Amino acid sequence: MADKKNTDIHQYLNFEFSSDEETAFKNSDAYQKHKDVLELLENTNAITFDETAMLANINTKKTSKPKVIPLYKKWWPTSVAASILICCAAFFVYALKPVSYTTTVGESLEFSLPDKSSVWLNAKSEISYNKDWENSRDIELNGEAYFEVAKGKKFTVKTPQGSVSVLGTKFNVKQRDAFFEVHCFEGAVAVEYNNSKTILKANDVFYSKAAKKQQNELNKPHWIAKKSVFKNTYLNDVLTDISLHYAIDFKNTENIKNLDLKYTGSYEYTDDLQTVLDVLSTSLNLTYTIKNKSVYLSTKE
Repeated sequence: MADKKNTDIHQYLNFEFSSDEETAFKNSDAYQKHKDVLELLENTNAITFDETAMLANINTKKTSKPKVIPLYKKWWPTSVAASILICCAAFFVYALKPVSYTTTVGESLEFSLPDKSSVWLNAKSEISYNKDWENSRDIELNGEAYFEVAKGKKFTVKTPQGSVSVLGTKFNVKQRDAFFEVHCFEGAVAVEYNNSKTILKANDVFYSKAAKKQQNELNKPHWIAKKSVFKNTYLNDVLTDISLHYAIDFKNTENIKNLDLKYTGSYEYTDDLQTVLDVLSTSLNLTYTIKNKSVYLSTKE
C-alpha cells in the first residue's frame, strides 16, 4: 500500500496523471496528508533517485586508474641537462690536457709544434706542451730534444734543471738527472740555470758541470743522424748515453779505479752492443762481462 502511495506521489509530481487520475488523487487520503508539501512542489519536477546507477558511478570512480607519468618523461629534462654538463666537462678536460710525446730506449721521433717549429726527440725522453699554444708557449722537457724554431716564433723550454727561451733559432737541450746542456746552432737563446741567465749565440754550448759556455761548431746534433760522438766526455756520461740506446744497465762501476776517465770516440745506433763495448773497453783499458741486461765493467789488471 505504501508503495502505491509513493508511486502516486511520484506520478503526480512528474505530471504523469491524466485529468481524471489527477482529480481522483487530489481526493485521496495520500494527497490530503501531504497537501502542503505537494502544493509547494507541484510546479517542480521530481528528482529521480536511481540507486543502481549511482552505485555503478561510484564503483567506476573507485576502479579507474590514476594518470601515470612515465619516469623517463619525468626525469628527461634533468637527464638532458646532466648529459650536456658532462659533455662540456669532458670537452674542457680534453682541451686542457697537454699534448705529449714519449720515446723509449733506442727510439727517437720528429714532430711539429703548432707554430710549425720542428722538434726531434731523442731516446728515453718526454716532452709536452699546452693545447692553447697562443696563450701558453711553455714546453716541458725531460731528456733530450733538438729544436728548429720557425722564424719570428718564441717559446720557452723548461727542464727540471733549467730553462731556455728562444726566438727563431736552432738549438739542442739535453737534461739527464742532474746533467743539463744547451747547444745553440743558429740565432741566440737565453739559458736560465741556478738563478742566473746566460746568452748563447751560434756554436755556443752551455754545460751545467762547467756552469759556463763553450764553443762547438756543428750544424746539428749527432744523434739526429743516429750517432753518438764523444770528445773528452766523462765515462759516466758515455755509459748513460749507451744505456739509452741498448736497454742495458751498467753495474759495479766502482771496480773502475779511475772514475774520472774521459772518452773520445763514437758509435752508430746500428752497431751491435758488443762492438760498442769492445771499442770503449780497449780505449780505456777496461774489461766487461754481460749478464742478462746488465754490463759489469772493471779495470784491466
